[in-house]
Amino acid sequence: MSVELLIRLAIVLSIVLIVFGFSLKSSIHDATFLFRNPSLLLRSLLAMNVLLPLFAATVAGVVTLRPAIGIALVALAVSPVPPFLPVKQLKLISAHPEYVFGLLGATSLLAIVLAPLTVALIGLIFSRQLGIAPSAIAKVVGLTVLIPFSLGLIVRRITPVFAERASPIAAKVGMLLLLVAAVPVVIKAGPEMLSLIGNDSRCVRRLHGGRPGCGSCAS
Repeated sequence: MSVELLIRLAIVLSIVLIVFGFSLKSSIHDATFLFRNPSLLLRSLLAMNVLLPLFAATVAGVVTLRPAIGIALVALAVSPVPPFLPVKQLKLISAHPEYVFGLLGATSLLAIVLAPLTVALIGLIFSRQLGIAPSAIAKVVGLTVLIPFSLGLIVRRITPVFAERASPIAAKVGMLLLLVAAVPVVIKAGPEMLSLIGNDSRCVRRLHGGRPGCGSCAS
């Protein structure tokens, strides 16, 4: 087994543990909260899956960005709720737990359909050929979010005392594993990430008609 494969498995396992630990604090009633409140669900989806991606795509189209940065910006905007965000939301005094849990469950489930539609909508508005397979999204979201989230809900329902004790342990182990797996990734990709910061003189020369620019600014 290669080192790269081990790192990928560690990252996936870390996300699974984080989501599992988070869902151990939830219940089926919480997870289905937004489906019982369609108006709030619609407003949440409008903000997350329409307004934010359109804003990100507009910024990427108007501002002169490296292609890699523009793609990353739009990709983040159309992604489902990250498993780390609900943990932060629960720490807010004004946060409603049922909404936080329901948002993760609803957006993860609907991302299988909404993410490809959002990408297609952005491509249509900006006259670009964009597309993403729903099966690819379903595989990632199902493995890293839906399955561990569902397992956590089941464990919580069967043994709530154990779930309460295991929740912080699973979350901390997941975060620690993620940090360990991220170290070699950052070390390897660090120079390339740093090269995307600021205005590369090679790109400036290319934009002003000078010598050919760098690979990251080629279009």
